[in-house]
Amino acid sequence: MDKKIKKKIISSTLAVTIIGMLGGCGSSIQLEESKKDSTENSSERNSGSLNMTNNAQVEDSIKADSSSNIASTSDNKLEKISSDESVYEDVLDMQYYQLENAVVYSDFYTTNPVSAMATYAYSKDGLDKSKALEYSGYGFVDLNNDGVNELIIGNTSDDKNLEKVIFAVYSVNHNVPYFITGSDEFTRYYLCSNNTLYSEYLSDSRNEMCFYKLSKDGLKTEVSESLKSSKDDNGNVSWKLFSKPDSETDITQDDAEKFITEYKTQRISFSLTPFSEYKPVNSEDFYNGISGSTFGKGFSSWKDAYETYCTQERPENDDGQTYALIYIDDDDIPELVVNSGFEAGGCQIVSFHDGTVTELQTSRLHFTYIEKSGLICNSDGNMGGYYDMVYHLDNGRWKKVFNGFIHEYVPEDAKEGDGDELKRDYQIDEKDVDETTYNTNLKKVYDLDKAKEVDSSVYIPYDKMIEELKK
Repeated sequence: MDKKIKKKIISSTLAVTIIGMLGGCGSSIQLEESKKDSTENSSERNSGSLNMTNNAQVEDSIKADSSSNIASTSDNKLEKISSDESVYEDVLDMQYYQLENAVVYSDFYTTNPVSAMATYAYSKDGLDKSKALEYSGYGFVDLNNDGVNELIIGNTSDDKNLEKVIFAVYSVNHNVPYFITGSDEFTRYYLCSNNTLYSEYLSDSRNEMCFYKLSKDGLKTEVSESLKSSKDDNGNVSWKLFSKPDSETDITQDDAEKFITEYKTQRISFSLTPFSEYKPVNSEDFYNGISGSTFGKGFSSWKDAYETYCTQERPENDDGQTYALIYIDDDDIPELVVNSGFEAGGCQIVSFHDGTVTELQTSRLHFTYIEKSGLICNSDGNMGGYYDMVYHLDNGRWKKVFNGFIHEYVPEDAKEGDGDELKRDYQIDEKDVDETTYNTNLKKVYDLDKAKEVDSSVYIPYDKMIEELKK
């Protein structure tokens, strides 16, 4: 999975070894639902973590060293869970407010920074919206045994369509949450034993079942085994088994059905803390208008931070990707612009403040900026839809301060010779306005006369930018 999935996930999209005939996921574990301990406090200590233990595992964990990811004492476990919530607080806060406000989605591909699938029970399947916070929950588990717990957000409702479904998986990269993969309306993820992930994509034209493991660096998933079907023009269905990523075997329909039955037994139930029990760290206003994402924290210098960003985010084939340093806000540290080289990839504008690196993804390539003002305007569009999105950079945080949209079209009743046949409708924050109001409000926040583009001669290739940053 492309490392840049976290940007749009998007979809985005947030994953292993199969047992039995496919060899590897381990015997199916019958997970118990959360049980009350002998004291109220011990019950509270277990909330929020994935309940992934049988009796043998409990005995093993008691013997574990105190530095183990599975804590050997109740106090240690409480501290570990608290630490996990702190690392993922932005994701947990935003997912909480999405559910508290009972936001309704019509499609479910949004996965980052929060999962639209967390609303599926009431958005699609008609459950009572007033109980939205009870339908999704969260927990923590170390999927690749690197000592860092991943965040799992999944279903806690009684919706049979969502039984055992995981909505999103996050890891930690450079001390901040990093989206790995997630479900949408057609692809569902599940947790298996041995901390592996399983996905199902089912449609009339093709089916695909995959087992994944999390990479050692915790930044992507790696397919270990998969089963795929395809249908030809005559409606004939064929099946292929990939017991290894580079191994392909044709199998019959009957064998495929046996594999699918076996696969489904590997999906396990787990306990999650419902969001109705979560206490947000930051107020909802803290997130209002905030744009972009945080790449990492704790960097010692802007040059070190930008070098790390360029190296990690560099695509496998970046022949068209170029880099530039410009000054957007009023400090002495430049911002890094990464031009993807193609419209759909847009630009990433990267800033550094107090050891923290944030990035803003533009829609398509074109943007202007007013030097040392903190302001940029992403003005672009396509096929009759155009926009002006103005962002302000302050203390390393990007905030959208103007959101304008222009719909350009030819009216159905237009006749040739009527003069200017092209019409435009204007909106600010999705509310209809006239052209004068639109332009007046845009000018209040962004003076186009002071704006400039990044000169094409300023952009340099990856190797040259790395040299510049090492100086």
